[in-house]
Amino acid sequence: LEELTLSKAVIPQSELEFLLGETDLEVLQAFVEYAHFLSEDQKLNTAKHLLKNPHPQIQKQVCSLMHGLTLDADLLKLVLAKISTCADPVLMTKLIPNLQSQLPLIPLAYFEPLVRHPNPEVQAACLEILKESPAARFRPLFQDCIQSKEPRVRSNALVGLWRLGEPIILQVLETDPEGQFITTHLHALGETGQDPAIQKLLVSYLDHVNPQIASQAALSLGKTGNQSHIQDLLLRALHLGSGFCKAAFVRGALMISEGETARTLSNLSEIFYQNQEFDNY
Repeated sequence: LEELTLSKAVIPQSELEFLLGETDLEVLQAFVEYAHFLSEDQKLNTAKHLLKNPHPQIQKQVCSLMHGLTLDADLLKLVLAKISTCADPVLMTKLIPNLQSQLPLIPLAYFEPLVRHPNPEVQAACLEILKESPAARFRPLFQDCIQSKEPRVRSNALVGLWRLGEPIILQVLETDPEGQFITTHLHALGETGQDPAIQKLLVSYLDHVNPQIASQAALSLGKTGNQSHIQDLLLRALHLGSGFCKAAFVRGALMISEGETARTLSNLSEIFYQNQEFDNY
């Protein structure tokens, strides 16, 4: 199976059905790796069979196999039931993203216990898919989570509300600009798009004395994708003393555009060289 996976060879349907009935864990793990090269229908069929397998490792591998697939009715029903009855938070967090393609078919009541789950990773995973396909019916779930002490949960809820037209993240920053969750709020701002007001706010935090706050502002600015900020990020990086912060500023520029960042760095080095100021940087 490992050789067949490397060569992406085609296995006859009869052999695929035989492998689905395999009980050896190591063989099954190798088969799931191979299954990534199957057709969409074959992947769906494989997932239906192996999601019922008693080995937790196999169930977790199947989650990655389903990534990007549109679940049919049978598999959706199976995934929903598995999430509802699962006692393993790690498996739950791997299963939840696969609901993304069929969110309109899932009732709101199904998500309510997930966003209130005792494990914050489960909460965050649920809000992650809801914020990517925000619908008005999810508003109460987002509102319930904006005061969460968990950064990812709080951030996803704030982004979800922003995408539903509620700029509560800006209100939070105005009333508590140096609060406990400032980095979480800046992280959320990075997912709100290219709103000029958002970008101006992020730029204002680039000079913050706390390197973690300044770094998060730089990374969030990078997420907005506006190329006009590349030179500013790189120039600031050159003057920063903190290596961690310097790396964050450069990474923010790279997130916007690797090619444009490389050209800007080349231009800056040429300017410094011509002005004989290169040693100062």
